[in-house]
Amino acid sequence: MSNVIYLDLETADADRLWDYGTGFVRLAGIAVNNGPVMTTTDISAVTRIVERADLIVGHNVLNRPGFSSEILVRTRSAV
Repeated sequence: MSNVIYLDLETADADRLWDYGTGFVRLAGIAVNNGPVMTTTDISAVTRIVERADLIVGHNVLNRPGFSSEILVRTRSAV
């Protein structure tokens, strides 16, 4: 795999996923391959990086189900 993304999103309360609006994701930690971990509030940039990933490793990516992936889909559709 040539493009592995490591991801963690810090958000508002999970119960507010569908009604919170803009700003639900406050902060993202992301690393690409063996690069340094970067933190950002630019969630649109994070979604663009994730879209190019061959593999995504992350906290809550498949849990609850797919909490982080649901957030990224929602964020991407709002851009």
